Amino acid sequence: MEKEQKTTDMGEHASELSSVSSREFRVLLVEAEKAPRTAVISNNLDGLQTAVGGMIEIVDLDDKTCLVCNEEGKLLGLQGNRRVGDDIIAGTFFLCGMDDDGNTVSLSDEQITQYSKQFQEPEHYTDEQVQDALYFEVTACDNPDDFMNRMSGDEDDLER
Repeated sequence: MEKEQKTTDMGEHASELSSVSSREFRVLLVEAEKAPRTAVISNNLDGLQTAVGGMIEIVDLDDKTCLVCNEEGKLLGLQGNRRVGDDIIAGTFFLCGMDDDGNTVSLSDEQITQYSKQFQEPEHYTDEQVQDALYFEVTACDNPDDFMNRMSGDEDDLER
């Protein structure tokens, strides 16, 4: 039996924010071909996975905001949703806040306003465009130091 994710339209229930438990948090849910909406979801792995329909991938957008999407969205053939940088996110995703310790927390009103505007217009992508955004980079390293430098992003230290 499939689990149902509890979501709430905060436009109608803004006063309920103060009653959001520590096990739940307020996010901006972005579904393909729809305007974003505020929702309250469970702040645990099961809740995050239910919201995106599978395994999660977390992408930092800035110091206080992250995007959570289905890690296998493109591989599963989910519908293209929105472009973020050079990537097209496939499937439903949501935005949430991050505290100083890297924990997921509710979005502030300012974050909701900012990202609602950014993702307001639904975007349409062909399956081919979504698949073209799927890429893997495979690099061979000659020694462990080269590997560690590549992993840390410090490629200037690579031995040539």
